Parts: sequence; C-alpha cells; structure tokens
Amino acid sequence: MRYKILNGDCLEWLDKYSERNNHLTFVDPPFRQGKDYRFFDDNQPEEKYWDWLRDVLLKVYEITVEGGAVYFMQREKNTENVLKILRETGWTFQNLIIWKKKTSAVPSEVRYSKQYQVIAFATKGKKPRVFNKLRVDLPIPPEYKYKRPNGVYITDVWDDVRELTSGYFAGDEAIRDAKGDRVHTQQSP
Repeated sequence: MRYKILNGDCLEWLDKYSERNNHLTFVDPPFRQGKDYRFFDDNQPEEKYWDWLRDVLLKVYEITVEGGAVYFMQREKNTENVLKILRETGWTFQNLIIWKKKTSAVPSEVRYSKQYQVIAFATKGKKPRVFNKLRVDLPIPPEYKYKRPNGVYITDVWDDVRELTSGYFAGDEAIRDAKGDRVHTQQSP
C-alpha cells in the first residue's frame, strides 16, 4: 500500500496538485475551538470556517477518481454542517461512523458528556470503487453465547480505536517516519 502524508496548508497543496488520481482522503480539520495553532486561525467566524471547509472538500472532490472516498472527521455538534457541506460539494453520503473514544468523557453542565466524534464516509459517485468488508477478532462480548470463528464485521461504531494524543502511545499504532519519530502528534483513526 502506498500512502503519502502531507504537512502544510491543504488549499495551497490542492491548488498545485493537478493529477486526478486520488482514491482516499481523511479530513481532520481544526475544530474552531480557539486553539493556538502556528499556521491556522482556529478562532475565525463560523461562516468563514465552513466556507474554508467547503473549498477544501470541493478541491478534494475535483482530484478524486470516480468511486473514491472521503472520511471527514468533526465534533458531534457539527454533524448537520458536515452532512450539508458534503452534499453541497458533490459527495454521496454512505455512512456516519461514531468513533467512541477510549478516553474520559468531556464533562458538561448543560448536556450529556461527550465521548465520541463523528466521521462521515462519502464517495464520489453512488458507491465506492473499493470497499473491503473487514472482520476483526474481538474479545467475545458477555451477551454472545459462542465465539465467532471468522470474527465480526466492522460496523459504523468504532469503540476499539484509541486516540493517540501527544505524550500517549497505544502500542505500535502510531505512524512513524524512517527515524522512528511520530509523523502526527494527534493521530486519529
């Protein structure tokens, strides 16, 4: 499998990239929470933020092959905007994945505590060019009578993927460069 991780302003890169052979993109933008990033204004007005993401998704759509896919991760409170912007930029919605984090829930005094993020899976065209139905061999849940010899299919609820945040490692899951350094300090699914 060949992959390439690019670090920089995505719109600048997408403007230069003229090939139309992209098969998969994972979009994990800053979430407009006022964090201090070196190269991004994370405190911009909401309309400007969603216009920027619309530009990103449109440009990704243009370089993606028919049947190619995008996975767009966002905070749960932005689900409606995510689905709207995918439709507006031509993508065909396939699934909404719930990534239930294995970390402590974020407390709230006005709503239920948050412990998940959404990942919208969409394709260019009606269906994905490639979709592998994966099975995993998970520990048998208490409500199951027998272990499934071929494992279980992966569903749209991901509750076994640990968040790999700065200073916290979960086994060999972190993507590393040739020197052994982590490629991304906030690696997600």
